[in-house]
Amino acid sequence: MKKILSAFTIGALFLFSATVSYGEGNLAKQKPIELIIEMNETKEGRMIFKPDNIVFETGKLYKVRLQNKGKIKHEIESELISNAAYTRKIQILDGNKNGALVAEVKSSGIKEIEVGPGYEVEWWFVPIATGKAQFVCALPGHLEAGMYGNMEFK
Repeated sequence: MKKILSAFTIGALFLFSATVSYGEGNLAKQKPIELIIEMNETKEGRMIFKPDNIVFETGKLYKVRLQNKGKIKHEIESELISNAAYTRKIQILDGNKNGALVAEVKSSGIKEIEVGPGYEVEWWFVPIATGKAQFVCALPGHLEAGMYGNMEFK
């Protein structure tokens, strides 16, 4: 019985030490990496994301600020974020009241966010798997007017 107990104790200590070392990368305490993605229309009639080529690292916390600088609503849609990232929260900010918080959504699996003109949304997420995909504005006519980009989780 003592041999079994000793093996159990050693196994428990090993699991405890592995848990403690894993806990050092606590995402709840990680400072987010901030990125601004602007949505806008050009004088030539194009609709754009700026930047339109983005690389994220898995395991890092991001606060992506979606800023609609245009005169009409836009959205960002991505299967990659929906399927390969954990969304921590989304905050909707009022662009007319110095960025005052309007609402907060706490959910995962979100694939698209619509942003009205002059508003900003903060999308807090952690990429948890690798992959490449486009992100688009799927509102009628926007994708055809050039509103898309490329995203990679590595």
